[in-house]
Amino acid sequence: MTKEPLLLTKDTLINQGLKVENVTASWKFNAKLFPLMEIPEWFYNIPGAYVIELTGATIYSDNGIVLYNGKIYQDSLWTWSALYKAPNDLFPIPAALPIKGKVATIALEGKSNYYHWMTEILPRLALIQKANIEYDFLYVPKLQYQFQKDTLKLLGVDCKKIIEGISNTHIQPSTVIFPSLVARSCITPSWVVEFLQKKFLKNYQVKNGKKRIFISRGNAAIRRILNEDAIFEIIKPFGFEKILMEKMSVVEQAQLAHEAEIIIGTHGAGMTNIIFARPNTIIIELFQEHLDQTFFDLSTTMNLTYYCIKTERIPELSEESVDIRFRNTFVNIDLIKKVLIELFEKLQL
Repeated sequence: MTKEPLLLTKDTLINQGLKVENVTASWKFNAKLFPLMEIPEWFYNIPGAYVIELTGATIYSDNGIVLYNGKIYQDSLWTWSALYKAPNDLFPIPAALPIKGKVATIALEGKSNYYHWMTEILPRLALIQKANIEYDFLYVPKLQYQFQKDTLKLLGVDCKKIIEGISNTHIQPSTVIFPSLVARSCITPSWVVEFLQKKFLKNYQVKNGKKRIFISRGNAAIRRILNEDAIFEIIKPFGFEKILMEKMSVVEQAQLAHEAEIIIGTHGAGMTNIIFARPNTIIIELFQEHLDQTFFDLSTTMNLTYYCIKTERIPELSEESVDIRFRNTFVNIDLIKKVLIELFEKLQL
């Protein structure tokens, strides 16, 4: 006997007569050739974003998983969720607590990361607004970081309406308002760039526009360049300022990135702030062994001038037993100095 699938699709809901409010059109994302990977250019067909209202649905956990008729609503899963392959792993779950009223959910796996919060979670509020749908409560993950609280406040979310979900939270509102994901994770539509710039830069006017900033990962738990200070000493004479983004408010980060003519940083959440840069700003991204084209793709979307440099680690001084996605490394300074100086000469700095 064939088991009934545990994942429920949007098409199934439409076939059941549920109304979907389409907010953005589908589009084709054309990925350019990333300089550090020998992968040919490719594309994704990105479906349009939408909002759907569900009666009888529930919301579960700090990942905001929506269940309907005992099944997982597939579109509520993060792009990288393990539940796509093993949906049974979600069960059993506790009984749902009834909630009177309409509850909109923007909770999603990846919520602890500044990039995913800014580009994948917050824009779902824009979808609700564009659909002209009102909610009584907003379901979010446990707000553990100041940037989460600050950004919700800046977007005008009433703190009295917030429901914070933790790992075993399970609620059944009168109606669930579900805004879809805005795109595939790590692909940022141009409308999301415009939304974030409008909300966090507001009417900010560039004062100088000549700042040269080096985004430090000195306080990061993972993927630090252990001799980062030596890299900064190379670029400091060229007018660069070292910045710890986590020491600044979200608005201050946005304004600083908007003032910059050159931004250098190691791949990580701090580079999210290039989303506030002006067109043609020069971006130089430093990589260790873990390669990721997220900010290259974002730079392409935003018409930024992007360069990337792969560092070379010195094994005996690096964390060799750690997965390359998280490894802190000690890099060859002579090599990176040579590459940076050649690039600076090319850019006539």
